[in-house]
Amino acid sequence: PTASEQPKSRQCWQAMAPTTSQGWSSISMPPCTNSASPTMVVTLDSVAATLEKDLEDERRERREQVAFLNRICAKERELLVGRAESFQRQFAEAKELWDRERALLQDRIHVSETAIAASNRFSLEWAEAK
Repeated sequence: PTASEQPKSRQCWQAMAPTTSQGWSSISMPPCTNSASPTMVVTLDSVAATLEKDLEDERRERREQVAFLNRICAKERELLVGRAESFQRQFAEAKELWDRERALLQDRIHVSETAIAASNRFSLEWAEAK
């Protein structure tokens, strides 16, 4: 097709394959010339379709990544909630043990103070009796 026959949706980049006498080492990329015998012409429609496909692939990959991260986040959240509950149980058990030991020590102190007071009274009464 001539330049006037080509649709406007065609891109101007054209790659020309080498002839058999040129060999593959001499592939050339001519400037935009709208020549009558291009071997390959890339249309804007195909570029747009390729870009849309790439964009959809990227979106799919991002959705997969987000789903993966959401699963990992949920697992980590479960782990942290489990640890927090475990620490709360340990704290409650330690507080209960502390309360029992405190009450036991207070009772012992009270018994000791009572015994000392009784001993002091006995000593005082014995000293007065002499």
